Amino acid sequence: MLSSASGVASARAFARANGLTILHAGPGVVEMQGPADTLASLFGTSLSTRSVQGRRVQAHAGPLVVPGALKGQVRAAVGLSDEPLMRPRNIPGGYTPTDFARAYHLGGALTAGTGLTVATVQFSNWDPTSATTYAQAAGIGLRSGQISPVSVGDPGPISNDPNGALEVALDVETLLAVAPGADQRVYIAANNGADILANYDALLQDAQQGLVQVASVSWGTCEARAAGLIPYLSPIIDGIVSAGVTMFASSGDSGSADCSGTTGAAVDYPASDPSVVGVGGTNLQPAWTETAWPGSGGGLSQVFGRPYYQSAIAMAGSGRAVPDVASDADPNTGLGVYLGGQWFKEGGTSLSAPTWAGGLASTLTAAGCTQGLGDIHALLYDHPDALRDVTSGSNGDYTSTSGYDAVTGLGAPLWDALGPVVTASCGTPLPAMTAPEPPTGVSGIPGDAQASVSWAAPSNTGGSAITGYEVTATPGGTTVTTNGDTTARVTGLTNGTPYTFTVTATNSVGTSLASAPSVAITPTTPPPAGG
Repeated sequence: MLSSASGVASARAFARANGLTILHAGPGVVEMQGPADTLASLFGTSLSTRSVQGRRVQAHAGPLVVPGALKGQVRAAVGLSDEPLMRPRNIPGGYTPTDFARAYHLGGALTAGTGLTVATVQFSNWDPTSATTYAQAAGIGLRSGQISPVSVGDPGPISNDPNGALEVALDVETLLAVAPGADQRVYIAANNGADILANYDALLQDAQQGLVQVASVSWGTCEARAAGLIPYLSPIIDGIVSAGVTMFASSGDSGSADCSGTTGAAVDYPASDPSVVGVGGTNLQPAWTETAWPGSGGGLSQVFGRPYYQSAIAMAGSGRAVPDVASDADPNTGLGVYLGGQWFKEGGTSLSAPTWAGGLASTLTAAGCTQGLGDIHALLYDHPDALRDVTSGSNGDYTSTSGYDAVTGLGAPLWDALGPVVTASCGTPLPAMTAPEPPTGVSGIPGDAQASVSWAAPSNTGGSAITGYEVTATPGGTTVTTNGDTTARVTGLTNGTPYTFTVTATNSVGTSLASAPSVAITPTTPPPAGG
């Protein structure tokens, strides 16, 4: 290490005089090479070998002494030892917990999240010891029992679904990165309809007992493929959120065409559920700027109507818009993840959802909150300035612009600004208003080219008054709306044709799923009057 510019010339001269080779000569450092014994003698030390971390290394006895010919020109001499001085603090491949803390304005404390529990919903087994290896590499002190698998059903061996195992590892380790102190409950079941419902129901039971405050879901499918599941799963999700759990879900990795194998616009479920915070994806650059990730799922739901919290967004259509928010998802800028003896750089909106879930848990505990908040949609949409607006990029049918868009939603979290917004309700879970359940008991009385239809109001109005109903006749699709009445007359029907009727209910949040169809009735031409 040189103390003056003239030190380079002095070092070169010293090297030539002693038969040494100059490997590098810079403004602050000159690196010399020569026989070990010669260098040891020149720099006033002796050499020995010893074992460090399982290998033999060379070390010197005491500090090196700057030779008289270099005094005044060289501040210090180092070298003659290949003993490691620095220990690795990196996670191979991808961003680290420190990176995410800086990018999203989190405190980065290793105790962040302590006192709250974050749930993940999984449909694959995985090796829990992978989390231990990750935590060690990240410098996180993992507590015994901090990560608790909850077995609801058996998905079979990891070899059945290696990508599924990696999904679980990504969720668990992302939460460790962002909320290293939070407890985790990992709900695991087989990937079939019955087990899916059972898995969410187990989470619902725990939520009602106050065992979970935040949830992250990275498994989903397009709405069309979930059509048979949504009527049963959506009420369970409503119950989880009503119990005070804030649920985040990945918006999908296929852009605006979520149904793989098709080119039509579609969105992912459960991210499209109005009770769930749908999370899209960005490309996060090292300067902590973001553009939209092309795979970020987004668009308009074909199942759920526009919820009340999205009433002011500038987007055509009447469906629930997805996503609500976003964060890093690009696999090229993703998080380092460990599984099965290997490190991976992982991304997708499966990274985005737990990033948000962990960020909320960390922010709540930093403010001393010990309870969950439930539905935070209104807080997010009322405070878009607390997020980093992402204004460039596309997911196919939609483009990121200033304000809300169907690629990155409101944007990425800036937790130092968003924290005061969400923690203002600390200790008082937000009321979880949802779309109503479907009406029941639909029946019809036939008439001449018409029918009188009646029904019962939903038993669960979603916490908001019913503002109207819509009756649909099948076949033909004739519709009639009411302003809250539970009877309607449907005209324009064809005599002699059997019809069934379904009814939907609407409140300030959105529109219910369709009711069960009525028993078929057949309008008829009345007999001629007798004379």
